[in-house]
This record gives sequence, structure tokens and C-alpha cells, in this order.
Amino acid sequence: MTPRRRSFSQADSDALLRAVQECRRAAVQALTQAPIHSEGARAVRDLIAVLDDLVEALTGEAGLFWAKPHSTPVGGGRSAS
Repeated sequence: MTPRRRSFSQADSDALLRAVQECRRAAVQALTQAPIHSEGARAVRDLIAVLDDLVEALTGEAGLFWAKPHSTPVGGGRSAS
């Protein structure tokens, strides 16, 4: 019997990205509750880094699920006085 060839379709990739997004969102939420210098916080930061590496491997964009900054008006929103 010949070994079965493995394949990873676009649908597989999309499903994995949805799961990674959900996991990353939960990890970021957990990080907001964990004591800053605790082992738990360190482990969650490590997990987020690994998830970002996986996203980069799948899409080429590590920051796909990073929070996007709010837009700033031209001139930084300050009036010239």
C-alpha cells in the first residue's frame, strides 16, 4: 500500500487562521488579566509570538491580527497657533 500524500488546501489554511485568530484574541485578553511579571504572563506572550509566527508562515504577514492604530488627522490634530 502506498502512503497517502498529505495536502493542505486553502480551506484548511482559512480554517486554521480562524482558529489562530480566536486563540490569539483569548490570549491577549488573558494577558490583560495576568500579573505583569508572572510566569503565566510570560507563557501567554510566548504563545502570542508563536501564533504570530504561524500566521506569518501561512500568509506572509505576521501582524495580520495585530490591533490597528487609529488614524491621526493631518498635523497630529493640533492647531497651528
